[in-house]
Amino acid sequence: MAAKDAQKRECDARCGTEMRQGEAVMKWPTKECGNVASVLACITLDRLGFNPREAIFSAPAQLLPCEDDYLGQKSGQRFSALTQLLLCVDDSLRREPGAPFQSVYLINKITCDKQAETVNLSLLPEYQNLMFLFGFLFVGCIIISILLRYEVAIPYNAFILFVGFLWGVLANNYTLVMAASSFRRISSEEILAVYVPAMVYSIAFCLDVHIFLKTLPQILIIAIPVAIFTTFAFGMMMKLLVDVTWASTMGLLFGLYCMPINPQRIVHFLRQDTTQTKHIAVLLEGEAVISLVIVDMVDNLILGHLYGLVVNWYQYLCLILRFIVIGLGVGYLLGLFGRYLLRKVYTDHLSVLVIIFALPFFTQAISEVYLSACGAVSVLVVGIMMGMERTAQSKEVNKLLVYIWQVTGIILDIIMCFTAALVTVIDAMPHLPMNQYTTILVSYLLYYVLRFVGFLLFSPIISRLSYGIDFKSVLVCVWGGIKGPYTLELVAQLVTEGLIKNLSTAQIMFVQIVGLYLLSVVINGSITRIMLNILGLTDISTARQINMSNCMRHIFTKRERTIAILKMDRFLADTNWPMVIEVTNMRHPYKLELQSEEDDSFFLGYRFAHCSDCKKDFPQEPTQKEMKDMTREAKMRILKAKKMSYSRQYENGMMSQEAIRILSQAVELAMDTDEAVIELDGLQKRSVWNIIDVIVIITTLVDIFYDITDLATKRHNSADDTVYKLRQTVDGLQLLRAIRLFRICEIFYPKLIRYLDTRVDSKMAFTYELGKSYAAGEAEILDMLPHMIDNKVIREEVKQKSEKDKVLVTKLLGLVQKEKPWIAITVKTKQAIRTILNSMREAIYQLRMAGWVDDYEEEKLTNELEELYKTVNGIKSVQPSAPKVIFKEVAWMSGDQPVIDFLFENVTVKKFEPGDVVFGEGQVADGIYIVVTGLFMITYKPEKNVIDSLHEYGRLPIVDYLSCTQYEEPVVDYIVSGNCIGELSTLTGRSYNCVITADAHSQVYVLKDGIIRRAMELSPDPIVGLECRIWKEISIRIAISLLMSVPTYQNFSQDQIKYALERSFMPNLSNFKIFAVTDMIQDIILIEGIAADYNSRESFIAPCCIPRTVQKLILPKSSLMNIPIDVDAKLLIIPEKDVDEYDVMMLAEETCEMTALMEALKYNPSSAPIITSRAIQCEMATRGTWISWIANEWKL
Repeated sequence: MAAKDAQKRECDARCGTEMRQGEAVMKWPTKECGNVASVLACITLDRLGFNPREAIFSAPAQLLPCEDDYLGQKSGQRFSALTQLLLCVDDSLRREPGAPFQSVYLINKITCDKQAETVNLSLLPEYQNLMFLFGFLFVGCIIISILLRYEVAIPYNAFILFVGFLWGVLANNYTLVMAASSFRRISSEEILAVYVPAMVYSIAFCLDVHIFLKTLPQILIIAIPVAIFTTFAFGMMMKLLVDVTWASTMGLLFGLYCMPINPQRIVHFLRQDTTQTKHIAVLLEGEAVISLVIVDMVDNLILGHLYGLVVNWYQYLCLILRFIVIGLGVGYLLGLFGRYLLRKVYTDHLSVLVIIFALPFFTQAISEVYLSACGAVSVLVVGIMMGMERTAQSKEVNKLLVYIWQVTGIILDIIMCFTAALVTVIDAMPHLPMNQYTTILVSYLLYYVLRFVGFLLFSPIISRLSYGIDFKSVLVCVWGGIKGPYTLELVAQLVTEGLIKNLSTAQIMFVQIVGLYLLSVVINGSITRIMLNILGLTDISTARQINMSNCMRHIFTKRERTIAILKMDRFLADTNWPMVIEVTNMRHPYKLELQSEEDDSFFLGYRFAHCSDCKKDFPQEPTQKEMKDMTREAKMRILKAKKMSYSRQYENGMMSQEAIRILSQAVELAMDTDEAVIELDGLQKRSVWNIIDVIVIITTLVDIFYDITDLATKRHNSADDTVYKLRQTVDGLQLLRAIRLFRICEIFYPKLIRYLDTRVDSKMAFTYELGKSYAAGEAEILDMLPHMIDNKVIREEVKQKSEKDKVLVTKLLGLVQKEKPWIAITVKTKQAIRTILNSMREAIYQLRMAGWVDDYEEEKLTNELEELYKTVNGIKSVQPSAPKVIFKEVAWMSGDQPVIDFLFENVTVKKFEPGDVVFGEGQVADGIYIVVTGLFMITYKPEKNVIDSLHEYGRLPIVDYLSCTQYEEPVVDYIVSGNCIGELSTLTGRSYNCVITADAHSQVYVLKDGIIRRAMELSPDPIVGLECRIWKEISIRIAISLLMSVPTYQNFSQDQIKYALERSFMPNLSNFKIFAVTDMIQDIILIEGIAADYNSRESFIAPCCIPRTVQKLILPKSSLMNIPIDVDAKLLIIPEKDVDEYDVMMLAEETCEMTALMEALKYNPSSAPIITSRAIQCEMATRGTWISWIANEWKL
C-alpha cells in the first residue's frame, strides 16, 4: 500500500491538471509526463444510485487539439483520441449516504503521446478483446447450425448483422458492454491485410481453372467496363439522392465501395441443382475475385493520395503499372515456388496443408510490403496456379483444403459483419437524421437497376465471347451480385480512422452501404432458389432422373439384403422390422412423391405407353431431345468414372503427379465441350516457345540482310575510302580468328547430344506412362459400361469410341516398346515399385488399426517406407532384362524352377515380319508363344455357331485376351511384349476363332505343345500344377468383369477384385461328379462348361458366378447331368481369407462324389501299382487331394 501511495504522490507531482465532475476527482497527466503513465484514480462518490454513465470525464482541451471532430488531421499527421473516457462503476460499489467509501480503481493504461497528441484509456486489458471476439464466432456458429437445421432460406450474414445491432444497442446503454466492444477499433488495415489474401486465394484456389480461363474475356468485361459503368452511374445518382453538396469524388468513392460482390450462395445453388449453368457460376466467382483485386488497387491509390504520395496523373499511371506488372511477376514466381514445394512433399499431407495455407499470406507480404506491388494480384496468380495443382492431390486432402478455406471465409465474414454492425450502431447511427434511413431501399433498387442496364449495354460483346450469355444468364448474374463483407470493412475505415475529414459524410456513406449490404443479403440471398426455379435453371433432365432412379434402386437392393442378413442374427430376433423399414425408407432426391402404380417404371427409368388393341403396356422410345440429353448425361458419367479411375491409378502408384494432372484436366476439358469426349490430340502439351524462336530467327535474318545491304550500298568519299576498306579487311580477319572459338564446341558436343537424348527419353517415358494410364482407364470403363448405361444405342456409341481410343493407344504403346524397350521397362518397373510400396503402406495402416503396432512404431515403419519412395523417384533408367529373366517372369511359371529350366532348354525362337499371320481362324495353336519384342493384332468376328455353343454348353471362344462381355461383338486388340499367345488353344485343343497377325517386326519364344505336355507331367499337382496355373491366368481375365456385376463386388475397384482373385485357384475336377461347396469357399466362378445345383437342378452355363446359396454342384461326369457335352467344367474357386487351397480340397473330397475309378483308388490304394517315392510323400502330406495325380501317374 505504501508503494501505491508513493506512486500516486509521484504522479500528482508531475500531473498538474485536474478534472472535476460532481465528487469524482481524477488528475490527468500533462504533455510533460512522458509517453506512458499508469495512475491511480481515487474516486469518492457521495450520491446514492450513482449511474455509471455519469462517470464521464472530458480530457483537458490542451491535450486534445482537434479541428472539426475527434477524428481529424493536424500538420499532415493522422491521429485518433478518445474524447469520452468511461469509468466503469459496478453496482456493488453503491453505498448509503454519508457512509465512508474509499475504493481504488487501477485503470489499465493511459497513453499520453506528446508528438501524436493522443490519449487512449482502456478499462479492460486489450488481450481480453480476443475473448469477446471468439465469443462472437461461437455465436455465429450457433446461428449457422440453427439455419442449417431448420433449412432457413435467409443467409447467416443477415442474422450476424442483427446480433451485432443488438449488441451495439446494449453497448449504448451499458458501460461494461461498451468496454467489451472496443475490438471494433482494431485497425482496418490489419483486418484487410488478413481478409484480402484469404478471400482472393480461397476463390482462386477453388475455381474450375479451365472454365475460368475460357471465360476470362467475359469476366474482364463484366468486372471492368460493366462494373465501372455501374460504379460511376450509381455514385453520381447517390450524390444527387443523399447529399448534393458532395464532391464528385465522394460519389465515385461511394460507387467504388459498392463494387465487390460475394456470390457464394447463388454459386452453391447453381452447382448443386444443375450442370447447365456451371460456367455462370464460374463467371460470378471470377467477377467477385477480379472486382476485389481492382478495388484493392484503387483503395491503395486513394490511401496514397490521402497521404500526399500520389498527386499527378503520371504518378497514378506508374503506380497502376507497378501494381499489375510486379504483382503478376511476383505471383508467377511464387506460384512456381509453391508448385515445386507441393510436388516435393505431396506424400506428406501435413506439409501440403501448411504450404497451401501459408502461401497466400507470404505472397501478400512479399508483394505488397517489400516490393510495393499489389498483393491481391500476386495472390490471385498464386491461387490459380495452386488450384491447377489441386487435382494432383488425394481426394481426402483435396476436400480438406477446400473445407479449410471455406471455414476461413466464414470466420472472416462473421468478424467483419459483427464489426460493421457495432460501428454502425455505436459510431454512426446516433449522429444521423432519420431521413437518411429512408433512402436505403431506394439505393438498393437503384444499384441493381443500373447493374442490369450495364449488362444490357455490354451484352452484345459478352454474348459473342467464350460460352456466350442469354437473357436468363444475365438475370442470374445481376441477381447474384450480392454485396460482400469486404465492402463493409472498406467503408468502416472512413469512420474509425478518419480518412474523410467530414465525419458526417463518412457516417452517411457507411450507413447507406451497410443497409445496401443487408438488403442484398436478405432479399437476393433468400429468393435465389425461387428465382432459379422460375427461370427453369433447376429443372432436372430425364437422363439425370433415370440415373438417380437406378442409383436409388441399387441403394434399396442393398438395404433389403442388409435387412435379410440382420434378420438371421439371433440377437436381433425381436427387432421391430416394420419400423426399421419405415425409418430407412429414403426419399428420392428428384421426385418427392411417387404413385404406387408408377414406382416400378420410374425406378427402372422407363416411360410406358398403353396399347388399346392388346391391352398391354410397352416401353416408349425417348424423343430426340431426350435421347440427346440422355447421351450427354451418359458421357458425363463416363468422364466422371474415368476421372475416378485415374485417381485410383494415382493412389496405387501407377501414375505420376504430372500424369494425373494432365488427364484430370483432359477430363475437365471434355466435360466442357458439347461432345463430352476426351480428344487424344489434346493430351499433348504444346508450347509457344518454338513460335517465339522462329520469330526471333526471322527478325535476326532480316536485320543481317539489312546490314549487309547497307554495307554494300553505302557510299564513301575518296579521302576515306582507302581507310574504310582497310578497316573492313582488319575486321574480317579478326572475325575469322574468332571463328576458331567454335572448336570449343567439339568438347561439349557429345555431352549436349547425351543431354538431349536424355530429355527425349524422359519425354517419351512420360508419354508412355500417360498412354498406359489412359488405356488402363479405357479398359476399366469398358468393363463397367454394361452397368453404367442402360440404353443400348447410347452404350454402343460410347463403347465404339472407347474401344477405338484404347486400340489406338495400345498400338502406339507397342510401337514405343518395340523401338525403345528401355523406356517401357523403366515406366513399368517404377509403376510396379510404387504399387508395391502403396500396398506396404496399406499393410502398415492395417497393422495400426489391428493394434499390432503403436503410433511410434507406425511412424518408424512409415519413415523407412518414405526412404524407399525417395529411391524409386531417383530411378532414371532401367535396362531390359536378360531373355531367361523375361522367361521366368511369365505369370504361370510361378517360380517352379524345374519347369522353368526344362522349358527354357526346349524353347525355340521365331520371328515374324509385319503382316505375317501367326494363327488363322480354324487353326489349332502348335504351342504357347511368349512375345519378346514386337506387336501383334487380334481380329475377332463372332460367328453364330461359336455364340450358340457358348450359350448352350459354355464352350469359350478361342480368343486371347478377350473379356467375357466382348464375345458377341467384333473386337480388334493388340498384344505387346511380355504377353503370351496360344494358351487357351493349347489347353483345350480347339482351333482359333480369330486371326492373329504381326503388326511390326516381332520375336517370340515358342513352347511346342509336346513340350508343354511334358512340363505338365513335371508339375502334375491337381491344385497348383502347371496346367492349373495356366487355367488360373486365363480365368482371372474373364472373372474380373463377371465379379463387377455381382452385388457383393459392385463397390470394389478393379484392383480390389484382382486382390480377391489372387488367392483363387482352379483345381483339376475332371474326375469329379459332384462338387461340395464348403464354408471355406467364398465364391465360385464357372469359367467353362456346365454345372447344376444339386438341390434345385438349376443349370449354370459358363461364364457365370455360382450363387452362394448353392451347396453342391453337379458336374458333367455325373449321370444326373443329362446334357451331352464334351467340355469339362472349369471352376475358379475363391477361398475365404487365410484359408489354404489344400484344406479346401481336402474338406470338399470328404463330401464330394467322384468317378468309380477314383473311389477305388481313394479307399483301396494298395491295389494300384507301386508309385514313386515322391508321390508317396505327396500322398502322405495331402491325403485324398492327390488321387487325381496318382491316376495320372499310373496312366489309368
